[in-house]
Amino acid sequence: MKKTILLCPSLGILSGCAKVAHVNELLTLKSLSDNQTQQQQYVKSENKKFEKLLEVVKKGRLAEDFPNQQAFLKAFGEPIFTKDVQKDGQALQKWLYRYTSKLKDSPKVYLYFSSSGRLVHYEYMEPPENKKEN
Repeated sequence: MKKTILLCPSLGILSGCAKVAHVNELLTLKSLSDNQTQQQQYVKSENKKFEKLLEVVKKGRLAEDFPNQQAFLKAFGEPIFTKDVQKDGQALQKWLYRYTSKLKDSPKVYLYFSSSGRLVHYEYMEPPENKKEN
């Protein structure tokens, strides 16, 4: 009987130590889970912005509704990619918008801005599987 009475508190103390020993690992796992949730929310938000851009492009209202870089950034956020290019003898900045997590099978919108930030030209490219064969 005395052994049982001494054994119960000892087991309680030892099991508590085991929990404390793994707290850092448990907190790391929780942090990873929270981070993945935030990443999924970010991707979803960015994809919604891109779908809005696709609607505007398909309506043919891009230059009228969003004539400069500031308007684009406000409406659609940061582009996936930017690059300085020469086109028709003019120095332009090229921006790419596409779905965040799709690399190859995504429609793409390329925007070309002048050095003053004005939209000069844009290109809409459908993904390969959606293109009609000639």
